[in-house]
Amino acid sequence: MRTRVGDNYRTVSVCGSLNEKHLAVIAGAVTTFEQNGFTVLAPKIGEVKDNTAEFLLFDSDVSDKPEEVEAAFIQGTEKSDVTYVCNTGGYIGFQVAMELGALASGGGSEVYFMSEPSEPVVRAMAGGAIISVQQLCEKMKIHNEIFSSRDWWDAELPEKPNFSFLKIANLLL
Repeated sequence: MRTRVGDNYRTVSVCGSLNEKHLAVIAGAVTTFEQNGFTVLAPKIGEVKDNTAEFLLFDSDVSDKPEEVEAAFIQGTEKSDVTYVCNTGGYIGFQVAMELGALASGGGSEVYFMSEPSEPVVRAMAGGAIISVQQLCEKMKIHNEIFSSRDWWDAELPEKPNFSFLKIANLLL
C-alpha cells in the first residue's frame, strides 16, 4: 500500500459481486490491470471450482471455506495501492459493502468505482472516484512517470485514502 504521495502505484485489488453474472467484467478488469503492468493481489481468478453456493470458489482460492477466502481477499485489499470496484449498473451488494467498510475504517487503499454506486451512502462517499479501468491505469502510469522523474516537495507527505475522506474534502472545496 502506498503510504506517501510520491509512492508509485504497483498493486491493485478488484472487487465486485463475484458471481457468474459479473465474473466476466471482474476478470476483464483484472486482465486490464495486469496488461498495464500492475500486480493484482486479489482476487486470484482461476477455474471455477464451485458455483453451486452463493459464494463463487476458484481452484486458486486459499480454502474451500468462504470465510477464509474472504479474509484473504480483505488482506489483499488492505495491502493494495488501489481497490477497483466493478459495480456493473451501480450494484454493490452486501459482500462488497462489507469490503468497502473494512477499507474505509482501516485507512486502506484508494478506492475507485466503475459506475456510480446505486446505494446512496456509498454514492456520496464515492464522489468523483468513478472512472473506467483503462482510465485508472493511465492515471496511475502518469503518476508513476511524473513522480519518478524528479523530487517533489510533497512526495514525503502521507497519502490519505480517497474513499473515506472524499466527502469531507468535497465539503471543504
